[in-house]
Amino acid sequence: MNKKYIIVLIIILVLLGLGGWYLYSKNQPVVDNGAETGGDNVVVENRDREVKELDLGELELDTSDWLTYRNEEYGFEVKYPGGIQPSIYEHSHRPSITFKQGDENNSDALYFDVRVSKPYSLEEAEYYKDINNYNYLDFSQAGKTTLSGQEAVFFEAPNGYCDGPACGYPFITYSTRHNGYYYNLVFYYDIEISAVENYILSTFRFLN
Repeated sequence: MNKKYIIVLIIILVLLGLGGWYLYSKNQPVVDNGAETGGDNVVVENRDREVKELDLGELELDTSDWLTYRNEEYGFEVKYPGGIQPSIYEHSHRPSITFKQGDENNSDALYFDVRVSKPYSLEEAEYYKDINNYNYLDFSQAGKTTLSGQEAVFFEAPNGYCDGPACGYPFITYSTRHNGYYYNLVFYYDIEISAVENYILSTFRFLN
């Protein structure tokens, strides 16, 4: 093959690769928060945290327009503000449903995912039968709690997930195992759970 055509082919492949990387990174919830990168994800001290059953009167929270998202395929439901349009991301082993209103600069901003993790192999399924072995995005467990009446763990990422030139939003994730899957409720923008987010956690239910 002519050397000129080989060079042109290499350039085209490089451009296609860069284009694919750009499209992927553009669709990630990324914010440059000045944190150091290079896989230096934060591990915090281990402690327990309670998902409280909240009194709506004390919260002064009007949930009259809230809706219930119900997913029969993955067997769960959760309540959310009626102004949000859930967005579903299909994936063979990591499907997720996103609920988002506003951005991090708004006082009433809300951004959370329900991510379902399926084992990739029998070995992985066996290993993660013990919730103490489970990790989320390589973060160590920050503490234990309960979710939908079941044993659960949570993970805190005050600097977000760092993998490249910038880090994602800070987040806190609550994870529990049910029927062989792990269910991860991820709340973005900070690692403090607001009263509204705690109420959402308290409405998360398994259907069977």
